Amino acid sequence: VFALPDGVPVEQAALVEPLTACVAAVQGAHLPLGASVLITGAGPMGLILLQLVRRGGAAHVIVSEPDVDRRGLALRLGAAAAVDARGEQALEACMAALPHRPDVVFDCVGRPETVALARAALRADPGSLTPGVTSMLHAIEARGLALMNEPRECIEALRQAETSLERSRASSEPAWLGYFTPAELTHHAAHCMRDLGQPVQAQRMAVEALGGYAESAMRSRGFVRTVEATALLQQHELEAACDAA
Repeated sequence: VFALPDGVPVEQAALVEPLTACVAAVQGAHLPLGASVLITGAGPMGLILLQLVRRGGAAHVIVSEPDVDRRGLALRLGAAAAVDARGEQALEACMAALPHRPDVVFDCVGRPETVALARAALRADPGSLTPGVTSMLHAIEARGLALMNEPRECIEALRQAETSLERSRASSEPAWLGYFTPAELTHHAAHCMRDLGQPVQAQRMAVEALGGYAESAMRSRGFVRTVEATALLQQHELEAACDAA
């Protein structure tokens, strides 16, 4: 916990955490100069990312956003195009606005609509996807399916994610995917179990994920603790949930 310096307005202080998260995401992506970037969602996080990647040397930034006012704001902040990409043709609509496949995709939606994007990406050119990227896309698909309360399909997506990750080799994966470890996949699975109303499994997977993160990975561990706490709360373990939180 860091104390705010005197004189920092609350409105600015509220942006510190989301800005920090976005800076970390861009640093971890290792954007090549002149990169093509797709950002799904033009909420606060998506718009911050848009400005950061533009300053970082991205040449083409496309934003996918259903709200017309947010699309307009994205254009004013430097997006090359802002598209309403919903449904099964979501990825195709985004691709049409880019000169080639995006070098990096930032998902700032976290809603069931991301299932369509993940599935479209998996179908677009399966031969060009590394096992690690395939695993990540299946994990995103699983998260959306959990929010849609589709347990059977969610479990199958998680199974495919695990199978793909087992075939992954760090030397053949893009640098920006370095964060996607077995612990990260288990973290996704814990989220899924929590959203499917299976708190016992969610708690077990959260504890397992914590064991896979280094002590220095404080941000990731904090997110996992949040899942653990809500899973405990779902089990009416109020004191344990507060301890985890």
